[in-house]
Amino acid sequence: MKKAFRILALIQKLNPYAIVSVFMFQVTTLASPFMMLYFTAQIVNQIINQVSLSEILPTLFIFLGVKYLLALLNNIFRCMNDVNIADVGYKLNDQLTKKALVMDYQQLASPENRLNFQRAEEGSNFSGGILTFISNVVGFTFGVMISIAVAGVALINVILTRSSETTPLATFTNSWVFPVILLASILIPLVLAVLANRKAAMFQKASFEIVTHSNREMGYYYSTLLTNNDVGKTIRLYNAADLIIGVVGEGGQLLIDTYLKSNLDGSRYVGLSQMVTTMGTAIIYLLIGAKASVGVISIGSVLMYVGYTQTLINNLVEGLGKFTFAQNIINYLQYYVDFLDLPDTQSGIQQLPQAERLVFKFEDVSFTYPGSETPVLDHVTLTISDQERIAIVGKNGAGKTTFIKLLCKLYQPSLGRITLNGIDINSFDNEAYMRLLSVVFQDFNLYPFEIDANISLGSDYYENRVLQSLDVVGVADKVKKLEKGIHTTIKGQLDEGVDLSGGEAQKIAIARAWYKDSPFVILDEPTAALDPISEYEIYQNFDALMEGKTAIYVSHRMSSCKFCDRVLVFDQGRIVQDGAHDELIDDESAIYAELFNAQAQYYIS
Repeated sequence: MKKAFRILALIQKLNPYAIVSVFMFQVTTLASPFMMLYFTAQIVNQIINQVSLSEILPTLFIFLGVKYLLALLNNIFRCMNDVNIADVGYKLNDQLTKKALVMDYQQLASPENRLNFQRAEEGSNFSGGILTFISNVVGFTFGVMISIAVAGVALINVILTRSSETTPLATFTNSWVFPVILLASILIPLVLAVLANRKAAMFQKASFEIVTHSNREMGYYYSTLLTNNDVGKTIRLYNAADLIIGVVGEGGQLLIDTYLKSNLDGSRYVGLSQMVTTMGTAIIYLLIGAKASVGVISIGSVLMYVGYTQTLINNLVEGLGKFTFAQNIINYLQYYVDFLDLPDTQSGIQQLPQAERLVFKFEDVSFTYPGSETPVLDHVTLTISDQERIAIVGKNGAGKTTFIKLLCKLYQPSLGRITLNGIDINSFDNEAYMRLLSVVFQDFNLYPFEIDANISLGSDYYENRVLQSLDVVGVADKVKKLEKGIHTTIKGQLDEGVDLSGGEAQKIAIARAWYKDSPFVILDEPTAALDPISEYEIYQNFDALMEGKTAIYVSHRMSSCKFCDRVLVFDQGRIVQDGAHDELIDDESAIYAELFNAQAQYYIS
């Protein structure tokens, strides 16, 4: 119940009119059959009592007028309800997107949080998510409440209406047995409906695990095969089409078999429940008919009371069924609520130092990823001086990229602290601190925006500087030849746009870092996708790129170390060597010389 209230609170926050519109829609939806039963009973009674047509017509016209008004109101509230429900869905997606953009990066990157968010998406797709929760769960809750109120009053009236006759049938209708049997005819089908729907929900939950896994696998194949040209080349060169078609076919058949089994297993219990409900309805007809036969209610009232009771039973059975399945929806949506409750990035309030020189220090810094016991960085201590150019090298998994993420405040140290001019970097305002850094990660992203927008991103836009940045990285001529130049869209999921090679994309990413013009530049494998000539050109322009700036250069290409002031060698989370290239290369027994010579042997005889 607590989970449901948290979701209701989220819906109310997203759109305060959504729940109200659902209620009004349910009121006008249920009012129509109830009013029809009421007026039908009145007209039947008038006909049986041989009332003249002139007296029946006003009742008929009132009925038609009320029916038209209810239909009009129902259509208005249905439209409002559809708009509000859709608005909740859009705003939820908007909230999730915003949350992913502002939340603590370490939380965002957590495997557990990513898995839970994936479960929420898959569960919502499987069950209908928050839209189904509003329309079915909330809607049917109101429907059941309204039905209980209307039918409850009618049933109380039936029970309290007593016959003055002394016949056995009249004595039965006046006894306590009558209401007991009447209530049992309503409650027994409801209990069976709950049990049947619980069983059906269990089958649905079991099938969900299979279906979500299969959907994830099928989604991977479809998205990868349709959007990744490199995959298409590999499939054709290695004749892998039959293998993939077989896997996709097996996955599709598994989905069909799972859905079929789940529906068949659940339908057995639901069918039994429906049979008992029909029997209960027949008993209710007999009981209320008995009241009519002893003269305490009219024939028209029999139709009305039975109709009210039948509507109540149908709504209760369907509503309880929705509540049973709602538990699954609530569990899926709970992942969304938990995701939105994750902490945002904690920002300090201190302004950046006004000093001309920026000095960063790692003071006994260690970092361990959540769920792991082995530190990725282990008691790292060093100073990065202003305008210093540092190369960071080491084997895979040595902690180089994690070191960069800590410096960028994306991760928080598990031990120790990082300072800027003696002040803990967590004390500084985040936006101000990020303005200090221009970073190109090895897994950089270009977005399906225009080229100039990819370069400027959140910085102020200056077209001349965009053109200059393209010239600095050596891709200006390529862009000028495009029909729309810097206003050409980079192709992503859009139909129109240009496909860039890996090297061209990497140059755009470097141009973005240069455009930002921050005093501290970090390049993590910035030339991995470049050909030797392009890499040489970047190296030649390195002085211009980094003029007056502090620079950290992470690379597996050891040649980059030669133009840096200092080389840091990482191994198993520690800095094992620290010095200039000429100094480190002389120690042939150490890691740096081993790494450098391992590459050099392929270029020298």
